[in-house]
Amino acid sequence: MHCSATVLLFLLLVPAAVRGQSPVEPVTRADVAISTGWVAENRSIDDGSCCSSWSSGLFKGVSAGYYWTDHLKTEAGVGDPGTTEAYGTVTERLRELAISSWQILNEHRQLMVVGHRHLGAARMRTRHDSALASVERLIAQGQKTGELRTDAPRA
Repeated sequence: MHCSATVLLFLLLVPAAVRGQSPVEPVTRADVAISTGWVAENRSIDDGSCCSSWSSGLFKGVSAGYYWTDHLKTEAGVGDPGTTEAYGTVTERLRELAISSWQILNEHRQLMVVGHRHLGAARMRTRHDSALASVERLIAQGQKTGELRTDAPRA
């Protein structure tokens, strides 16, 4: 019994002698993070064909957050995969571009009709110049590598 009373007294007095850490305010409640990484994407259209077309590039991002409490944080961020370099043959990329373009045109054909009616053919063409320029660059690349014929005009 004497031993139990000694242990009980010890357990009651030790917490009074030991002091825990006092709560410390964080240095700052806000933080900022910068992210980088390598992005790889399979851009092929799943139609049962044998080959795939990949693109890759450098990812850049930044995020900022605010700690309302030690356990509650609000955070927002933005990222940009940047310009990616496509891998695959020119014919594969042209085929995928044609398929995806026709799918988009099919979904938005009424918008195209209204655009032609109100803007006219010449202005519609200028609105699509950047897309057409990328197709022309792809054709030029294919002709340079010998993958596409050179006796046919590009445009």
